[in-house]
Amino acid sequence: MGYKNVLLFIVTTVAIFETSFGAENNATQPQKKQELTFEKTMEEMIISAKTGKFVRQCSCDEQEPCLKDILTDFQACFETCWEQKNSGKIAPKPEVLKQCFESRLGLVNQFISCINTTAKTCYPTKSGPQIEYVSVQRIVAAGEQRMAAQASGFERAMGPANKPVVQAAEELASCMKDCFLDKDAGQKCFGKSGCQPKLAEDLVGPVIKRCAWRIGWKTEASQMCDCFLDAGVISLKPYCQLFRASAQGPKKTVQSTKPATAPKPKN
Repeated sequence: MGYKNVLLFIVTTVAIFETSFGAENNATQPQKKQELTFEKTMEEMIISAKTGKFVRQCSCDEQEPCLKDILTDFQACFETCWEQKNSGKIAPKPEVLKQCFESRLGLVNQFISCINTTAKTCYPTKSGPQIEYVSVQRIVAAGEQRMAAQASGFERAMGPANKPVVQAAEELASCMKDCFLDKDAGQKCFGKSGCQPKLAEDLVGPVIKRCAWRIGWKTEASQMCDCFLDAGVISLKPYCQLFRASAQGPKKTVQSTKPATAPKPKN
């Protein structure tokens, strides 16, 4: 998924948690305020990960091979943790769910490519400017703290029937995080070149939203939920119906195009 993109993934996940399940956020909150909360949360996450040190912004030629290496490690961690954490706890038919996850790797790559292009994370040449260094350890720690603070709200929203699924998913995510940090491939690869992709806090929110809409995230979320149903997690059916309705958008009232008929005169 890429060093910078893992950070973006964590930031996005936390922002969704906070926007959806935070104490000050609920379904009645105005859309504009939710968007501001989303952007503010991500901006705070990036700022908290800055170290005060500076490093050269990577060239696109330097960044590309590192992202490929890290994606390989990310996939390896998924395979390892899927087996270690008893994926049967997540779904009665774990292989069906796993195949669904794997079939969407191309979509993840499209999303990441959109972010890289839109946010201009790399520089055309190796003479890039100095940028503030972002610590992956710090952003992971900040992300865990924020998600832990919202976990109870998330579990309440999902209901007791889905608690085992939620807990199993949390274990899988924790295992993947530890595995990925242990490999440390991102910092090793970028460290050899003495550079890092640029992650500007003022661009993260708008760019993620733009790219999410570009790939049709509501439709994908609906289809992903259906994958859980196919894998036997029937308790998610009400939530999948909500996802499906959200993806389809509000129903439009179809007005007749026939001209109005004048009333017949009374005899």
